[in-house]
Amino acid sequence: MTLGSQQKAHKLSASAQEVMKWNGWGYSDSRFHFNKKGQAEFTGKRYKLSGMIMPSLKEWFEGTFGANVQHKSFASAVPSPGAVKPPALNQAFVEGVQSTGVPFSSDAEDRVFRGHGHCLHEIFALREGRVGRVPDMVVWPNCHDDVVKIVELACKHNVCLIPYGGE
Repeated sequence: MTLGSQQKAHKLSASAQEVMKWNGWGYSDSRFHFNKKGQAEFTGKRYKLSGMIMPSLKEWFEGTFGANVQHKSFASAVPSPGAVKPPALNQAFVEGVQSTGVPFSSDAEDRVFRGHGHCLHEIFALREGRVGRVPDMVVWPNCHDDVVKIVELACKHNVCLIPYGGE
């Protein structure tokens, strides 16, 4: 992998992760935080709820759902070491992608962020450290021609493609 492609891929993944949570719903800057008084505050600036203090939310949540807000889950920004298996890469395919100039990555965090959906079961599994199987590589085509190149390379080198995202 050339340094240029690697840097471009990392810039793309960093910008995506600054916005969206990899292990939950919504945006990284928006969440409930409990202050020193035990009152819930909603962080971030993108919602009308942002910055509000909700003094009774903790008691309501625990009483209504029988849950404990002190429970800590696997919610770090990066998967724990060993949680993600190393990628099994087809080197000829990697070299082909590299020659196209299309950004790609095989970093664990990029693979986890794009290797699951956001249904309730998947989010809770991730938050508890159960990462499971993730793609071996992520590719960011910028146009139709990039997609055609990637599909042709995958066919040539017998590589399975799984589309994620779209417009």
